[in-house]
Amino acid sequence: MKHWKFTFIVLICCMLFAGMLSSCDKDYSVENDFPIDYGDTSLLCKSCIYLPWCDSSVYHYIDSSVGSTANKTITLRTSADTIISGITYSASTLNANRVYYRCANGTSTTLQYNNAGVALINIPLQANQPTGFTWQCIQPGSGTNNIYDYKIVAKSINRQVLGREFTDVIWVHQQLSANFPLFGNVVVSETDLYYAKGIGLIESITIDNSTGNVALHRVLQQYDVP
Repeated sequence: MKHWKFTFIVLICCMLFAGMLSSCDKDYSVENDFPIDYGDTSLLCKSCIYLPWCDSSVYHYIDSSVGSTANKTITLRTSADTIISGITYSASTLNANRVYYRCANGTSTTLQYNNAGVALINIPLQANQPTGFTWQCIQPGSGTNNIYDYKIVAKSINRQVLGREFTDVIWVHQQLSANFPLFGNVVVSETDLYYAKGIGLIESITIDNSTGNVALHRVLQQYDVP
């Protein structure tokens, strides 16, 4: 039980920067996945200013959990836009992970394919929505569904990270659950996410629901957003 919970937590942490269309459970097909070159889209990379998606952006984080600390560098590379089921995404890589990203009216959406070719869609942030706004994303898993419940806790706040004061920050709370046919929904983790305007994710704190311990605390050390 503890093993699969940890696995889900690792999965969500890998997708935070990406892990985010008004409905998350819409069906997508992979048959229309082909690249179309729309020219230079660099001017559009900050359309969702709280989660900018700009080519050559680099984020240096410090990750800590119980008894361990590690440095994590995330480099974003974007290429030509891609059409998937009639919707335009930015075809991108986060380190070696293939991610498709879309920004529309302050809503950041990510799409990734699992090993079975199933599209996994997530919406990590809806920056234009008011405090208290909630939304849900459901992703199919192996024998169970992963359910992401989000809530905007606060907007336009200050947040201190590693001694630096960030202003105009959005605080989002995420609850990750797994749906089992015989047991219903089981809460796996609770995560608080902090997004700074013009920068992106500056801090995340994930609590393992099975132990109550911090499974991952990620803080931004340095960044470069072109």
